[in-house]
Amino acid sequence: MEQQKTADQEINTINAVDELLLPSTMEGILIVWFYLNNKMAIPNELKNCVISYSNQQTCIDYIASNKTNIIFLITSNSSATSILPDIHDMRQLDSIFLYTNEQKDNSENLLGKYSKIIESFSQTELLLESIKENIKLAVQQSESFKFYDQNQKSTRDLSNESGTFLWLKVFRDIFVEIPLDKNAKTDMICKLKECYRNNNKQLKLIDEFDRTYQAEDALRWYTSQPFIYKQVNRALRTEDIEQLHQFRYFIAGLCSNITKEHQYIRELVDNIKLYRGFVMSTTEFEKFKKHVGKLVSINGFLSTSRAKDVAKVFAGKPVHNKRSVLFEIECDVDHLQDAIIFADIARFSKHPDEQEVLFDLGPTFEILCIDEYEPDCWLVKLKAVDAGEKISKEYLETNRKEFNGESSAIAYASLLAQIGNFQKALNFYKQLLQNSKDEDDARIHFGIGTVYFSIRDFDKAIENLTYAYRLMINA
Repeated sequence: MEQQKTADQEINTINAVDELLLPSTMEGILIVWFYLNNKMAIPNELKNCVISYSNQQTCIDYIASNKTNIIFLITSNSSATSILPDIHDMRQLDSIFLYTNEQKDNSENLLGKYSKIIESFSQTELLLESIKENIKLAVQQSESFKFYDQNQKSTRDLSNESGTFLWLKVFRDIFVEIPLDKNAKTDMICKLKECYRNNNKQLKLIDEFDRTYQAEDALRWYTSQPFIYKQVNRALRTEDIEQLHQFRYFIAGLCSNITKEHQYIRELVDNIKLYRGFVMSTTEFEKFKKHVGKLVSINGFLSTSRAKDVAKVFAGKPVHNKRSVLFEIECDVDHLQDAIIFADIARFSKHPDEQEVLFDLGPTFEILCIDEYEPDCWLVKLKAVDAGEKISKEYLETNRKEFNGESSAIAYASLLAQIGNFQKALNFYKQLLQNSKDEDDARIHFGIGTVYFSIRDFDKAIENLTYAYRLMINA
């Protein structure tokens, strides 16, 4: 009988991976076990860690539906031959592990054909070690890169690629501007308890956070407690608008902490070079090569180091279909002023020897050049630039004028719709509606109506536009 997974079971699976394989791993990594006709027993070490399938179409549907998770697949040679043509190119499928006791071994043919296959294993211990190592890589490299051509003529006509580049910078500016309502902390605590409801250790830490957290402690909590930074960065990486809104209380505090600490850097240095190591997919690396001379941003709080040798450790060694990459980031502190905000957070960290420097949300970098640093490692030289700040301000000012001075938050929802993220726009509009001032309701309903019109749900479009009109004429 095909195994069906509820939301609770998926969280159990994620927590099992977290506790049994790698204590520091990030939620959002799912391990799928697929063997046609249940021909292979799941090892005891993995029974609580995997989501198992024996029906091929059901497995394909499950993987296809999990677009915001990172998926590892464990399967046999024969099952791989059957299923991989349908799923190999799905972006969420990160790594494939062949685990087999089949006498006829065609793994070499599969390895040559499918680039996401890590290796073929017959021993459970070696399989577990490989999974742990690849989870580390997936967690470290979970940032999502966005590219932008600064020669684009106008922010009024954003392509999807350019708009997604812009969204995080606008999002950050909005979160700093919006006053926190009385429900902000409660929303975050409830979400954290939901995520970790089967993990007693984390629940105790969440209770401690609830009792003791003050806004000035955001950096200390971020650097010391995985349950915070895992969930925040996962929401940023996947652009989960609803979850980001639930974490607005902490994100606003963290941005404020980084801004405060940034002033110390401005007083002490004129220029600084920072480093970050990545193990990057070949596909992502080729995008960087294609965009030399253009701009890149990262969805998340980017962690870097003052020490090149520390960053080089995180660059690791290249594995199958991945490149070892070292970022060298040049920051002209005097020129940038507060356009790019970053803070030396070594004194808050459990590992001060790593000399960590953390960037605030939405930094923009120009890709200067890409050179071979040493055998099997590439050096990507970046320069922090203020272009993202200028693009964000231009977009917000343009939209405020167009909508008669509406709030940044409504302009942000408009941006989401403009770049085609209609569901995210709807979710954000509805979040705004729950906490809006009465004078904003008409504009929010107008925005909701235009989104429904764009997705051709004309009944809901007319309903919301009509309601917006009534609110405006009665104002």
